[in-house]
Amino acid sequence: MVVGKSRKHLHRYREIAGVLARHGWGWMLGRLGLPEHLGKHAELTPREHGPAHIREMLEELGPTFVKLGQLLSTRPDIIPEQYINELSKLQDTAPTVPPDAIRIVIEEEFCAPVSAVYAEFDYTPVAAASLGQVHRAVLADGTPVIVKVQRPNIVDVVETDIEILYKRAEFLEDHWERARTYGLSEIVDEFAMTIREELDYTREGHNTDRLREQMTGEPGIRVPRVYWQFTTRRVLTLEEIQGEKVTDAAAHISPAEGKQLAERIASAFLKQVFIDGFFHSDPHPGNILVTPTGEVGLV
Repeated sequence: MVVGKSRKHLHRYREIAGVLARHGWGWMLGRLGLPEHLGKHAELTPREHGPAHIREMLEELGPTFVKLGQLLSTRPDIIPEQYINELSKLQDTAPTVPPDAIRIVIEEEFCAPVSAVYAEFDYTPVAAASLGQVHRAVLADGTPVIVKVQRPNIVDVVETDIEILYKRAEFLEDHWERARTYGLSEIVDEFAMTIREELDYTREGHNTDRLREQMTGEPGIRVPRVYWQFTTRRVLTLEEIQGEKVTDAAAHISPAEGKQLAERIASAFLKQVFIDGFFHSDPHPGNILVTPTGEVGLV
């Protein structure tokens, strides 16, 4: 049976088969049209798996499947509630990328050594996610910035997984009426569009610019400036807004300050949603900062 068009696909199929087998889902491989890739110790009969077990399996399958699980957590029309709740816990975290790999990405993007792009660059990441990681740096004029650098080869990894998802969706739709009813290929379409947009940091930069313009004049709200001279599809350089997570600030400010802070944040998001029609799509506490002067930074 032909399952892919290259050795790269075959290698990834084997990785996926191994993860499924380790988690007791080896029996699914045959139903996906991949019987020759069953692991040596795969269980060939179904057994019950709780929602947490499925979440852990998606995390082990890697960034593409973590992102897919996050998308599915927004589809209560096809996913049972207990699974929705568990998939919403999927953490977009990953091991850090070695400094040399980060250096190579920056130098490839700017055709110059890192020292020619940034006066200072801290190779210790502030955060590491599945598609990229975040570093602190300083521009030549002394401006402190945040630099988001894409993981090496992540585009190839994601595109391989997307092609595999399309192939398996087509197979299931050919052999399973419910798959056609759910529109699996359309779900993969939606997912592919979303993750490809995330892999283009210039798009994120333009969205940040738009949000910054919308929030101009909104009292006490800051959105970071994009430094386009130092931004590409794989590197995004933003103004650093210094502050603490809103949840940390809430632990020590007065009730009156907390009320003012809550009203300020609520007002900003209500304006984005109901007036502007364009809004910050990931407002978790780590992306809402409170500055030393009491301003709210949306990052």
